[in-house]
Amino acid sequence: MTGYNMTDSMANLLINSNQLSRSNLNGATETNEPKRALYIGRFQMLHNGHLGVLKFIESQSDVDEIIIGIGSSQYSRFNKSFEAPLLMNPFTFEERKAYVERVFDDNIKKPYKVCGIMDQHDHARWVKHTFTVVPKISYIYTNNKEEMDAFSKAGYECRRFPLSSNYNATLIRELMANDGPWEQYVPSAVKDVVKEKELDKIVKELFASNVSEVEAIHKNRIRRGELSYADFLIQESLSKDINQNISINGGI
Repeated sequence: MTGYNMTDSMANLLINSNQLSRSNLNGATETNEPKRALYIGRFQMLHNGHLGVLKFIESQSDVDEIIIGIGSSQYSRFNKSFEAPLLMNPFTFEERKAYVERVFDDNIKKPYKVCGIMDQHDHARWVKHTFTVVPKISYIYTNNKEEMDAFSKAGYECRRFPLSSNYNATLIRELMANDGPWEQYVPSAVKDVVKEKELDKIVKELFASNVSEVEAIHKNRIRRGELSYADFLIQESLSKDINQNISINGGI
C-alpha cells in the first residue's frame, strides 16, 4: 500500500494555484487561450480605412485571432429607431457580415470570427452584452474615448490604431446614392458583394424616398464642422485635376 505523500500533494496544490493566478481579467489563460483582438464597427459600409486597420491589427505579433464585432447589428432598413436613422443603417447584419467575411478571406491570413453586437444605448450595458456574444478577448482596438473608458473600466486592455485616411462611410453611401465614384473608397471584395446583392440600388431607393432625412444628415454634418457632400465632390474634382497635372507634367 502506497503511503500518503505530503510533498507531492503540496506541489500539485502549488501548481494548480499558479495556473489559476495566470488567468487574466477576462478569463483567458496565458498558456492555453489564443490572443484575440476585438475590433468593433457598424461597417455601413466597410471601406479602405477599415481594411487598413484590419491589416494593422493582423501585423501585431501578439495577436493570434481577430474578432470583428458588427455594431448596431439589430438595425437596418427594416428596423430603424430614433437612435438609428434609416439612412445611417441601411444594411442588415447578414449583408454586412457577407462583405466583412469576403474582405477577410481576400486580405487577412489570421483566423477570424464575425459577431453581431446589438446597441444597448448605455455603455456599461453594451460592454456587458458584448462579452456575452464574443469569445474571450485579450485586447480591444478602438480610438473612441467613450469605448476605451468603458472597456478599460471593465478590466480590458485597449489599444489605439493609426488612421490611414479620413474615410467617411456616410459620404460613401451618398456617393453610392448619387452615382458617384464610391467604388474607389472600398475594397474590391466589398464592391463585389454590393453588386451581387444590389445594395447600391437599395441605397439609391432609400435616399430618393427619404429626402427629409438626407437634409437632416447634411445639417448635422455642417453643425459638427465636417465636410459637406457638395464640398466633398468639389475636393474630389480638384484632387483629380491635381493628379492629372502631376501625370502630365511630372510634378507641380
